[in-house]
Amino acid sequence: MRTDDFSFSGYKTAVLRHARNSEPRIADKSLRDLLSSFLGAVTDYLLKKTVEAVKRLNVKSVVVSGGVSRNSLLRKKFAAKCAEIGVHLYLPDPAFCTDNASMVAWLGYEKYLAYPNLNYFDFYLNSYSRATFREGTKHR
Repeated sequence: MRTDDFSFSGYKTAVLRHARNSEPRIADKSLRDLLSSFLGAVTDYLLKKTVEAVKRLNVKSVVVSGGVSRNSLLRKKFAAKCAEIGVHLYLPDPAFCTDNASMVAWLGYEKYLAYPNLNYFDFYLNSYSRATFREGTKHR
């Protein structure tokens, strides 16, 4: 895996297992602690990987966008670190920090309105999974 590839599978799996084993309730402090820890770990991970890429590629600016860019902790940490290392940070106004899936869906809707008779199932998609599958391993 390249140093600037991002993967959250380990974090997600650990939190899911912990939640299943401890069965936290909405009102429990333990659930708030779990969510806070998860948020802190994910934002630290994103920041660390971004800073590594910035240094390796010698870039002068960073753009943080999509739904994740609405998170106030992430915005605060990125702003502080980018100021510290002298990199310009571009953050969209929170009103424009929408989820990428909804943006893709909206684009599809607009394209359908513009070209309602186009065969959308005839496009070639060049996608791949980075997952490794081993015989005998269950995947959900």
